[in-house]
Amino acid sequence: MKTFFKYSIALLFILAGRSSEAQVLLTESFDGSTLPTGWLNSTYTSPSTGCHSSYGCAWYREPGGTGIPAAATHSGAGYAFYNSHGIENGGTAELTSPSLDFSVYSVGYNQVSFWMYRDSSGGVYHDSVTVYINTSTTAVGATRLGSANRAIGLAPIETSPGWYKYTFIIPSSFSGSVNYIIFKAFSDYGTDMHIDDVEVDHYSPCTGTPSITSVSPAGPINTCPPSYVTLTGTLPLATGYAYQWQKSTDSGASWSNIINDTNASATVYVLSDAAYRLKVKCVNSGLSDSSSPVYVHTAVPVLYAKGLPITEDFENWKDRCDTKDMPDTNWVISPLSGNNAWRRDDQGLSDGGWGSDSGAYAPVAAHGSHSARFHSYNAGTQAKGTMDMYLDCSSASGAKQLRLNYINQNGNDSMAIYLSVDSGSTFSYLGHCLNDYNWELHYFTF
Repeated sequence: MKTFFKYSIALLFILAGRSSEAQVLLTESFDGSTLPTGWLNSTYTSPSTGCHSSYGCAWYREPGGTGIPAAATHSGAGYAFYNSHGIENGGTAELTSPSLDFSVYSVGYNQVSFWMYRDSSGGVYHDSVTVYINTSTTAVGATRLGSANRAIGLAPIETSPGWYKYTFIIPSSFSGSVNYIIFKAFSDYGTDMHIDDVEVDHYSPCTGTPSITSVSPAGPINTCPPSYVTLTGTLPLATGYAYQWQKSTDSGASWSNIINDTNASATVYVLSDAAYRLKVKCVNSGLSDSSSPVYVHTAVPVLYAKGLPITEDFENWKDRCDTKDMPDTNWVISPLSGNNAWRRDDQGLSDGGWGSDSGAYAPVAAHGSHSARFHSYNAGTQAKGTMDMYLDCSSASGAKQLRLNYINQNGNDSMAIYLSVDSGSTFSYLGHCLNDYNWELHYFTF
């Protein structure tokens, strides 16, 4: 098993696509002075420790600039708002749509989409919105469609602050005349949640063989790994497509599906030379087509996985894609330079593009003479940077343990640890480190 550890203050992706033609069954931007007619917010729970919110414990319509963070709207004058920053862990609230009639459709499918504001504030707290469908106005006994965490460092992981669209297909079993979409908020006492521009659409099925017009950029693409490349497929106007991005490491002789990349756009994590293509299937006809391959070339040698056991003291950094940007041949950082780039504790100003050397800690290492340092003093609020370690665990059976020493003597910065077992395509959260005034040893088992 080849494994990646990600030391980060957030990262990764998911992109949601939408077909071009649809019959709109419901659209709501929450631009009135109160919640729209037909929307319900009466179902909520307050944790035993209390609801300290000045807004209340339910979902509310609020104008742009409300809450922490004071997010602007995605569109219009308002959004639906849940004050999780004022509701302690365990609080929940349900926002229920007006009744929807699906009985008039015998073919095609229905889907719900919404926009959610996300950034890295409250990055270790699992405030979230889960979407359900039910034939009654409560989430009790409902069918779960999907969810999104408030923080961009949690699933689905995004790379920068902003509004993100999430789309979920409604099961065909909900075909009656009375159906409700329920947005259930869960508070982990982190930062506030905002959703906007809810839409429910019906899509008629496509016919025949789909034809992919193009993939942009068409390539070839040259990049220095590790890096992210966003690819987008373009098709003629139609509905009912199923998307699957594929990867080839043998110049297109064979292809494998990329896990979770099932939208018209995908952001792929590049570590070595590879080709990518989009396979599209018309669900109604069962016929499919694939795009021309996009070749991505890496400008430097590939990473080398190191077997267990392994120790890294960060004493002697090497050049890879920048100056002194690699602790060893099985490590990579992103970005390569700037205030949010990892460097050896004494090389950020001289070799990493840092704006200053302020914010230093003492002692500079738990062992030896040096350590890996993230320059949160100058990086700014919500800044993030990653440092990945590539391991070969195939010779070691049973549970493994990552041990690391960590120090953070001032501020509210945090470092999250993620694990990938598919060469960086997907990551799972292992834990995080917060404030340690002295060097402290942390353990993560996988």
